Amino acid sequence: MKIKKICVLGGGTAGFLFTSLLEKYKKISKIEFDIIQVYNSKTDTIGVGESTLGSINDFFSFIDLKDGEWMKKCDATYKTSIRFEDFYKKETNFQYPFGKIQHTNENLWTQLKDTFPNYFTSDKASRFFNQRSYLPEYNKLVEKSEELEFNLNTDTAYHFDSAKLANFLRERLNVKIIDDEYISATKDKKGNIKSLNLKNNVIEADLFVDCTGFKSLLLSGVMNEKFIDYGNTLINNKALVSRFKYKDKNQQLKSYTNCHALKNGWCWEIPLWNEISVGYVHTNKFASEEEIFEEFKEHCKQFGDLEDYKVINYKTGRYERGWIKNVVAVGLSYGFLEPLESTGIASLLFNSFRLLEVLSKRDMFITKVDKDAFNYSVGNDNLDNLKNFIELHYYLSSRTDSEYWDYVTNEIDYDNNRLVHRSIVSRNFIDNDPLSGIPYIAYGMNYSAFSKAFNLKDNKKEDLKKIRDDFQQIEKKVKRLIEKYPSTYEFHKETIYRISKTS
Repeated sequence: MKIKKICVLGGGTAGFLFTSLLEKYKKISKIEFDIIQVYNSKTDTIGVGESTLGSINDFFSFIDLKDGEWMKKCDATYKTSIRFEDFYKKETNFQYPFGKIQHTNENLWTQLKDTFPNYFTSDKASRFFNQRSYLPEYNKLVEKSEELEFNLNTDTAYHFDSAKLANFLRERLNVKIIDDEYISATKDKKGNIKSLNLKNNVIEADLFVDCTGFKSLLLSGVMNEKFIDYGNTLINNKALVSRFKYKDKNQQLKSYTNCHALKNGWCWEIPLWNEISVGYVHTNKFASEEEIFEEFKEHCKQFGDLEDYKVINYKTGRYERGWIKNVVAVGLSYGFLEPLESTGIASLLFNSFRLLEVLSKRDMFITKVDKDAFNYSVGNDNLDNLKNFIELHYYLSSRTDSEYWDYVTNEIDYDNNRLVHRSIVSRNFIDNDPLSGIPYIAYGMNYSAFSKAFNLKDNKKEDLKKIRDDFQQIEKKVKRLIEKYPSTYEFHKETIYRISKTS
């Protein structure tokens, strides 16, 4: 099939992000094909504070968009890490800093923490594997630090207002955009979609890209694809969402997303430039909506009075195939895990770049192998593995202090979690991946890939004591170093938002 016309159905982050990639490819390839974007301005954007992973940099790099061009217009801030509070146990926290792991000797960490448990506590694991962890811990930010091997361009992601980013991307597009309401689709004899019937238009195309979010109007609604439910292990299916003004911006504007475990789930705290986005991801399996609301209200007291909020319902899982006939799904219309670890944007980007790769391989000529490869890549190879990764945040917890936490740590059958089972067998949480987040989650939860019994029996305590003393000196040195760096707020104020001292 030679694709000469592509229709992207749906706006929001998914629709306008993918169309931006498509438009850029058309420009650099000089291949002639038509792009039509159909969206409904009344319904297409959920509009929450969005937190991202490092893969977002590939998007901005591909479309040649610099930070100074978009961040200020999208209430955006830099993100260097994800912090997990009360996930391991109450009154504990640990960081998942971005960038390559700097220290890959896992066994040395486990020997140290088993031999000196009062000093090498689980919250220090991220410092051991990645010294960039000091920046979010002390709420500092800098463009470059040779001592920490930190580079703003490679070791950060972003927080942004998703509705504002969608609008920004839409306004810079130079393709045909139709604001209209989708009604139905017409198929041909082979089962391909021939046209979309809108309230005021009829759109024909060779390929239809479904970016309609959880509604999945084409993949599910028209193609009736089977849904694979992840709800047996990822039980959260709702979020209460609100926003708050800063009380003390210099203290509260962090360079990380804070994930705070509560009685029936967890709360995100995403520091945008002008506001803090807060959302309680939960299930009603063990508590009523009224009880959940009271818990959320109590949590939000640190930010202010909870006056306005909305409820977002979602289902965890994916469709068996993301590409059927001439319909391919990108973003939530294909699948979703849960907000933890920013996998929504991450999987959207993965699907988008895989689709772009397929389209570009043979200059917009597609056969069955392309569809099959895409389906395996986005499903078995990506979202299923991300599912296993998200499960670790519950599977490895030691909390049993509520019905919810006892259920996710003791009752759920995680028998297909290849990530942790393979890692335990191979004595390797890093898994030869320098960008892996598994060691931060596992060791942040005080879960070891090595035997404490043998670590205590066979260790050379004098050698370990020397390493401990060196680590203590490094901590003191780094603390003195980063005290000179600006706070996260000050850095943004002086670089992106450029607010003068007199304004």
